[in-house]
Amino acid sequence: MKWVFFGTDEFAAVVLRELHAKNIIPSLVICAPDIPLRRNKGFESPATKKWAHHYNIPVIQPVTLNKEFELILQKKIWDFFVVASYGKIISQQILDIPRKGTLNVHPSLLPQYRGASPIETAIIDDSKQTGVTIMEMDAKMDHGPIISYVEHTFDEWPSAAEIRRTLATIGGSELANTIPHWMNNTLTSKEQNHSEATFTKKFLKSDAQVNLEDNDYDNFRKFQAFRDWNDIYFFIKKNDTQMRVVIKNAHFSNNAFIIDKVVPEGRKEMSYQQFLSFIE
Repeated sequence: MKWVFFGTDEFAAVVLRELHAKNIIPSLVICAPDIPLRRNKGFESPATKKWAHHYNIPVIQPVTLNKEFELILQKKIWDFFVVASYGKIISQQILDIPRKGTLNVHPSLLPQYRGASPIETAIIDDSKQTGVTIMEMDAKMDHGPIISYVEHTFDEWPSAAEIRRTLATIGGSELANTIPHWMNNTLTSKEQNHSEATFTKKFLKSDAQVNLEDNDYDNFRKFQAFRDWNDIYFFIKKNDTQMRVVIKNAHFSNNAFIIDKVVPEGRKEMSYQQFLSFIE
């Protein structure tokens, strides 16, 4: 099989590892460009690029998926493409290049939670019954026919990063089981019930603010949803001014959101008890 993998982050890299374990190995990896580090300390490569280089698999990192990029892919005959957490919109012209079409791994039970933040939104909504969907991809967002899905329930909420690793492992394994049947035409896809679709949004840094007077369980879920992506913070008044305080560690126990460590604005990390003494 000759196929191309589109994916960038750690979710995509986990999917690649699951496929590789079943000897389903891409001929080419497409990922986002390297990210410049602060203070001119070089660039950080995407997780999938690091994986591909380890196995000497070619990598392309287009800034835009323009006609020139499309022509590069059209120079070879591909069996299928796979897209998992790539981060860029892919045109229908590109999706149609491989003879068997393009498969997608999405970390929700479609048509629920279409969009860029299904995991974070599920945590915020306290929707513990979730899973992974394998679908045929079209140009609309998470819109294509469903090939298979795997349900997974979280009894308690780990962080979004932990959930992402779990669902990527499940999704990669399911995709590895799906591809041979897909290639042999022994699987059929089913159109989604679009009337039941729900959509997620792209979260902003301001969404990571908590109000300590809000419901403790709501605040804990927000902490778990955003802790690996952005600083979780609150504001408190000290000397008639608003101080921004970043929550570095916290947990939920006996129906209470318990803050363990914080970084007050302009200060070093301290325990929450030290902080309470500091503001008195």
